[in-house]
Amino acid sequence: MLKTPNPNELAILAYVKEHPHHSQRVMASNLKLSLGAVNYCVQALIDRGLMKVQNFKGSQHRWKYVYVLTPRGLREKMRLTQAFLVLKYEEYERVAREIEALERALTEKG
Repeated sequence: MLKTPNPNELAILAYVKEHPHHSQRVMASNLKLSLGAVNYCVQALIDRGLMKVQNFKGSQHRWKYVYVLTPRGLREKMRLTQAFLVLKYEEYERVAREIEALERALTEKG
């Protein structure tokens, strides 16, 4: 049984792949998530070995970091994307069947 994909984790993995130098605050703002939610997910992804944090080389500010997806993180991003798509297709099919049933009921009644 596939684990239900966490949309926040998928969003963060995709975001970090495109914007590794962005801070968690910028990430949260752009993803429309709370800073706490981003921090929690980033820490979980790091703990699971899907992301790592490195000092921003060449930065005058040693407190700046870059987020890097590990090879395992890239594979997990692909797996989550696939699982998310499967769920969305199933949801789409369910809604399409409901719409068909409602349209049939309306046509039959009048």
